[in-house]
Amino acid sequence: LQVACCRAFNDWLADYCAADPRRLRAAAALPLASIDAAVAEAERAVTDLGAVTLTIHGAVTGRNLDDPSLFRLYEAAEHLDVPLGVHAGGTGLAVDRFVDQYALVHACAFPMDVMLGATTLLAGGVLERFPRLRVALLEAGCGWFPSFLERLDEHFEKRPGEMPALTRPPSTPVEEGRVVISCEPEEHG
Repeated sequence: LQVACCRAFNDWLADYCAADPRRLRAAAALPLASIDAAVAEAERAVTDLGAVTLTIHGAVTGRNLDDPSLFRLYEAAEHLDVPLGVHAGGTGLAVDRFVDQYALVHACAFPMDVMLGATTLLAGGVLERFPRLRVALLEAGCGWFPSFLERLDEHFEKRPGEMPALTRPPSTPVEEGRVVISCEPEEHG
């Protein structure tokens, strides 16, 4: 069912974007319950439908983004030369804290989910292991990112050995231009 839903959405989105391809670009939805199916849909969405990014969540079916079971998806993104768009979801963070209060869940879960995803991509060594992989951190605000990145670097420096997948500071891929963060024009931060 997840595969069929993602295929249907990606087909619809490609048709929608065809109305103005100079302005509208597709971000492919992936059936992340199966990495094989996700890789196949990524290839179809980019190659056949013109998607320009692959959407994932801050965690995938209970796994952090540095879990080796996800590496085939990262290899596919590198091969297809498209970034991953990390969007809220997957961690379940805050949902059980604010039952029936969607505004509070939305306010907390979006930045926290993306923050957890960014942590495992940057400090878990994913971007070091996949040197051509690019990432966009989406719909989580941007004001938190500079201080958070500084905090990750400080932990890399002061707690050697606790980020064993890294040989260089977590901020390195950001400095290389491989990580971007979206923001809204009205954000004060």
